[in-house]
Amino acid sequence: MRVTFENRQSRFDAASRRKAEAIVRDVAAACWASSALSLASGARSFEPAVHLVFVGPRVMRALNRETRGVDASTDVLSFPMLEMTEGKSTPCRSEDLVPDAGGGPPTLFLGDVLLNLDRAVEQAARYDHSLEREVAFLTAHAVLHLLGYDHDTPERERRMRSRQRSILLTLGYRRNSP
Repeated sequence: MRVTFENRQSRFDAASRRKAEAIVRDVAAACWASSALSLASGARSFEPAVHLVFVGPRVMRALNRETRGVDASTDVLSFPMLEMTEGKSTPCRSEDLVPDAGGGPPTLFLGDVLLNLDRAVEQAARYDHSLEREVAFLTAHAVLHLLGYDHDTPERERRMRSRQRSILLTLGYRRNSP
């Protein structure tokens, strides 16, 4: 899984962002590994990609207001590029793939994620676990949204939470752990 990063916040220094980036890469890859996405031809010869932007509360509030009509900051927003349902999509078309200039596998762009690191710090303290665990949780939540998971009904919420929990436990992230 290819993850590209952009920084639009000033609270966290480069070393802290690199640590968060490593967590994001690991969790995104684990989410992808749990999906069942394939090309219409049945081949899985592409590299999935996600773009993640670290933002602060003001940027997040403005984007939440603009995109969802909610005038408040939030912890994470996902903007999927594909129509998917719980890790399965309508078959991806070859037009969805971006050729690699270096001759490698083409890229399938799953979408954008905005992660509010300030809110992650607040929530880690509130739930009495590490910032690393909170970043991992928010990443799993966001990437699962890109893969078509949602929590708009009790049953879908149960399945999404179960998938999140499984991914986080596989990577060693437990709630209320330092």
